[in-house]
Amino acid sequence: MANTTLSTLRSGTRSEFKLDRLGKVWSDPEVNDAINEGILEIQNKGDFKWKENEKTTTLSTVASQQEYDLSTLITDFITLDLVKYEGNAIDSTEYKTINALYTTFPEGTPNSYYLYGWQLWLNPIPTEVGVVDITYRGILDDLTSDSDESPFSTKFDKAIKLYASYVLLSKPWDAKNEQRARLKLDKFQAEVAKLMKTFLFQDRGQFQYKTTYTPRTSSYRRSRFINI
Repeated sequence: MANTTLSTLRSGTRSEFKLDRLGKVWSDPEVNDAINEGILEIQNKGDFKWKENEKTTTLSTVASQQEYDLSTLITDFITLDLVKYEGNAIDSTEYKTINALYTTFPEGTPNSYYLYGWQLWLNPIPTEVGVVDITYRGILDDLTSDSDESPFSTKFDKAIKLYASYVLLSKPWDAKNEQRARLKLDKFQAEVAKLMKTFLFQDRGQFQYKTTYTPRTSSYRRSRFINI
């Protein structure tokens, strides 16, 4: 079953806040931005552990090269889940820990890694070409065209529309709309809590290298998540 399109979500959002159904107050681009905020907020509420946030990529090692730039390989990176070298999972470690152990890194088959900035460092330093498989969490792309489909199933539509309504009603308007906005936010919180119980990826392990969440400004902009 196809997921809901941006056009349908926009119509549903206008119906949800029961104002401006003809689009004379909030333009389609404004409603689209609010919908994308809703989708992003759902991701954030689940700490980006939804299955939709899971992504994979690979890179090839170079003999005698320890660090590998991820900035062009992975965009909108949130959390690194798993790294494999030649099909075998390797351990994560911290920059300070690994650098305290070595003045000169040994060469051999990598059995651990750490992140420093956007650089993935392997230890030992690989002595030959190999394949590194990376599983990570990333931010989902914004919906831009009317035919673009929500990355989440239709069961998430209500939460998306509720948060989008909250965003629009929170803009400078009047006290009555502010009260309506708070009500939409409360309903969103309850709805996303149910979604988390039902659909959230369950992993008892500890996620490494969590990034900071940058709150949005009052006017919409796509939030950036910067690795620390």
